[in-house]
Amino acid sequence: MKKFRFIVLIFAAIIGFTLFSSSTQSVSAKSHYKTTPVSLRGKWTTHRDYDGNSQYLRITKYKFYVANYRYGRKQSGAWGVSGKKFLSGTTKPALYVSKHKGSKGYWAIGGAGSDEIWHLKAVRKKHNGHKVKVLKSYSYDFDYQGNVVGYYYRK
Repeated sequence: MKKFRFIVLIFAAIIGFTLFSSSTQSVSAKSHYKTTPVSLRGKWTTHRDYDGNSQYLRITKYKFYVANYRYGRKQSGAWGVSGKKFLSGTTKPALYVSKHKGSKGYWAIGGAGSDEIWHLKAVRKKHNGHKVKVLKSYSYDFDYQGNVVGYYYRK
């Protein structure tokens, strides 16, 4: 009888040890959300050009949204990406934001894995006699063969 008790006790100890050791394992596959720089957040718009076109940007903590307008009417093709959403089958966020500002102070922001990237930085510019915060953007124009600078004003 003592042998039987000893075997049951050993068996119970092995099961207890197995259950205890398996419950302390942690999962390390956590995904992190991508956030936008605080200086770029807000609702921004360009002034209408000579054809009546303007562009609207909405940047929140986790989202980047772009819409084009013509004479005040929203055009098709508006899109947005979120830092809380991930590219299918990966843990890579759909929102791309550069880790640091570039050498000239511009942040790269846009859709991950796409060519839709904006280079933006917050600056102060005189507008209607007042210094206001604006987003300065630059891009390379292949037809013009040079950099093009534009400004987004707070909406």
